[in-house]
Amino acid sequence: MEKIRCVVERITYQNEENGWSVLRVSVKGYKDLVTLVGNFCDIKVGATLMVEGEWRMDPKFGKQIKAESWTEEMPSSIVGIEKYLGSGLIKGIGPVYAKKIVAKFGEETLQVIEEDIQRLGEVDGIGKKRIDLIAKSWEKQKDIKDIMIFLQGNGVSSAYATKIYKTYGKESIQKVQENPYRLADDIWGIGFKTADSIAKNMGYADNDIRRCKSGIIYSLNQLANEGHVFAVREQLIKETNERLGLDSSISEHSSEQYELIQGNQTVLLEQMVADPAPQMRPPVEQALEEMISSDDLKVEKTLPSNDSKEEEECIYLPPFYFSEIGTAKKLLELNAARQGWRQPLRDPRQGKGGHGCHREAIGHTIRRGTTGCHHHGGKKQGDGVDRWTWNR
Repeated sequence: MEKIRCVVERITYQNEENGWSVLRVSVKGYKDLVTLVGNFCDIKVGATLMVEGEWRMDPKFGKQIKAESWTEEMPSSIVGIEKYLGSGLIKGIGPVYAKKIVAKFGEETLQVIEEDIQRLGEVDGIGKKRIDLIAKSWEKQKDIKDIMIFLQGNGVSSAYATKIYKTYGKESIQKVQENPYRLADDIWGIGFKTADSIAKNMGYADNDIRRCKSGIIYSLNQLANEGHVFAVREQLIKETNERLGLDSSISEHSSEQYELIQGNQTVLLEQMVADPAPQMRPPVEQALEEMISSDDLKVEKTLPSNDSKEEEECIYLPPFYFSEIGTAKKLLELNAARQGWRQPLRDPRQGKGGHGCHREAIGHTIRRGTTGCHHHGGKKQGDGVDRWTWNR
């Protein structure tokens, strides 16, 4: 990777959504303009950039710099300052006013705008409204600069940094600091692994509750990619702990005693795991309980079967939960319509759970000519609820 300082002379192409840009820049030591490509946010002609990237030879467009990260620097020369202000980057200042401002304040121009912007009123033709417009635009550019420095300093690529800014705006730093794992939900292209890498760069612990919650969603999505609609509780906890590299040994020693030290007092906790307080549960289990309580996940209890006399809790992502219920209802309605009557449907979320309704739907479809196939169970080997299929 090389660090290259350059000045933007021309913008050949810029995608407003993701910031992908093709720029023509002047670089010290090069007589002709150089092509610079990468993801840049609100870059204007005249901007001075410190780019970290690599030279490469494009078979169609020739030699160019591919930027991996960048920061914007303030120009230091009078010519550079005038070009920067006259580029249109700062609303309220065009080429004419840029020339007047620089003629008045010289090399101190940017310092005046930063520290005492009301002094711009000393320039002929600049009134209070224009000063307010300039001040607002100047603050926005500072926000962008600060956000890019923060994000790229925490391992976020310039491409993702641009997407994050486009999504969160001036609140980008605050939102990422509060919970970097939200990026996996809010930013297209950022998954759990990328968000997890960003969080680790920010110093988040492996057992942070926010990491555990995001890991649970990630595990359910991975199972969904394998064809499973839900996961049973024990399976989900085990899978999530494995994916996050966490130790769940606390749940394997329910007969032992645990010491909880609070100040100078030592409290012996016996059989803690048998009925643990929420704050004493392993982090993944605590995260799971909070997500169920807040309705971020849905739970169904299976009916006892020949293989198991105990009920199992099936954990769903909401879209799959409501899709399964909706499909079961449609199957019942199909059979009811074929007989010329409509059977009253109970809410599958009441009573023993939705599986009674699902089984009823299967029974009707098999007897009446519409075949429904429901793969049931939830174990990783393939006996989870994979999908509903039916043929008439």
